Amino acid sequence: MKTIDNVPTARALSGLLRGVAAATALGCLVQPSLAWNGSETPTPSTDIGSAAAPSSDWLGLSGELNGLSATLQDQMGPTTVGGLIRGSIQQSDDFSFGGGATDETLGAQLDDAKLFGKGSIGDFDWRVMFDFANQLDPTWLGNASAVGATPGAPGEALLQEAYGNWNFYEGIGLIFGQFRAHRSFSNTVYSEQLLFQHRSLIGELGYRFDQGIMLHGNYAGPLSWYLSAQNGADDVQEDFEYVGRVEWAFGAGAGNGEGGIVMPGGNQGGDQFNGAIGGTYGDEGSVSDGSYYGIDFVGRVAGFFINGEFFSYDDDWAGALGGALGTGFTEGPSFWSASVGYLLPGDQWELAARYQDLDDTAETSLITLGVNYYVAGHNAKWQLNYTDVSSDGTDLEGSLISLGLTLGLEGY
Repeated sequence: MKTIDNVPTARALSGLLRGVAAATALGCLVQPSLAWNGSETPTPSTDIGSAAAPSSDWLGLSGELNGLSATLQDQMGPTTVGGLIRGSIQQSDDFSFGGGATDETLGAQLDDAKLFGKGSIGDFDWRVMFDFANQLDPTWLGNASAVGATPGAPGEALLQEAYGNWNFYEGIGLIFGQFRAHRSFSNTVYSEQLLFQHRSLIGELGYRFDQGIMLHGNYAGPLSWYLSAQNGADDVQEDFEYVGRVEWAFGAGAGNGEGGIVMPGGNQGGDQFNGAIGGTYGDEGSVSDGSYYGIDFVGRVAGFFINGEFFSYDDDWAGALGGALGTGFTEGPSFWSASVGYLLPGDQWELAARYQDLDDTAETSLITLGVNYYVAGHNAKWQLNYTDVSSDGTDLEGSLISLGLTLGLEGY
């Protein structure tokens, strides 16, 4: 991560104008000047020594320019740039990811290759992020994030975030551009701060970037709320996807990530309970029955991390979700998951487990076990995951083991 002093334009402009002022003042000294010779009409004089000192107007202009530069510097905060690399080696005798011809996997995969930049100008914040990996998450039963997503070829720059945030009132802001709507805790966690190598299914389905606006705020400390309207499934046609969410924090709140380590600031464990509960309602306006709702919970205490999620989708989601996951639903599905982690003393090793239920016709469920080794918190860590999929559908049942490395950050 690198911080850049974000006032080059102001400094250059100030320096240029001061240079012009100085040159003009010097010109007054060397050009024929008007010197008083005692008569009523001033006469030209080329005597440098007889020229008057530079006018106080020039000194005033220089002071004003210095003040302008300082004002712009105060308004324009530092620009932060950074990147994230996440890759893994995966092995499975049951699943084939990445278009393989057989039901086996042994190979490396680049999950994220991201670059981002962010900064502030007065009451405005901005953020831009590109991903060069451009691979939809393959470790689910299909491409869960294919719902509403358009991937590019690996190596192409895929724009994920590009938005401005106007903090127009105390505790209230307006986001405009391309962003993630706040649907759950798991969909808004930065990728380097995941407890497992991949998000929960609920988090993966919510990890979608779209263009629109979002009004957000914080009331009296513990209460946060988000209201967004984005283009949705029909893109720029007449319908929108609307999402509303409220969160209530306990203690220090949910933090920025998953697991016992909270970045920045390190371990937020201790004996005090910190966490939050959230509720979401969304509606995809391009279909007649496209609403969904959910409730989730995050908590930390004494090295333990817990996360529970439940989301239910209306019937018109069944086809899209079934196609993305490679399974079927008789009606709108209801997904739920439960995760737990324990950060061992020393803050370097963490054990984790997660259970997920798909509520599909094949009665599919997933159990994931994980071990994390933190070299520098979430910004440099190794992750070893084992996932077992139980299902009545023979194409869905199997297991996967993967070893992943995370370096960098997606941003705070």
